[in-house]
Amino acid sequence: MHDLKSETAGGWVMIKSKKLTPKAVMAALKAGCFYSSAGPTIEDFRIENDTVYLRCSPVKEIRLLGNSCRGKKISANGSELLTKFEEKIPDNSGLRYIRAEIVDTNDRCAWTNPIIIEPAKEKKK
Repeated sequence: MHDLKSETAGGWVMIKSKKLTPKAVMAALKAGCFYSSAGPTIEDFRIENDTVYLRCSPVKEIRLLGNSCRGKKISANGSELLTKFEEKIPDNSGLRYIRAEIVDTNDRCAWTNPIIIEPAKEKKK
């Protein structure tokens, strides 16, 4: 934070853990099973079968970012807010990781950790 008076208690870390014990919380943090937020919530963020999935509280914008300069920004149309995103990752994208940022109608953000994209295994000849 930059300003102790105006930015204190403005955000938090949401941890995905089966138990609320110090050991379980530390394990979740070390494993990257958390996201940071100043308002919106992220219900699901994963890559499965080369597809990116995101579910979140209603937001005006979803941003997907990776190692390439070709990020993706999805904006809500009018009053219909966004609560999910799903898209296949192109085979030739060159992406090594993807992370997400979401922005609510009060311009508050939440940020995921990056998900590392495993390189496709070469077919045996």
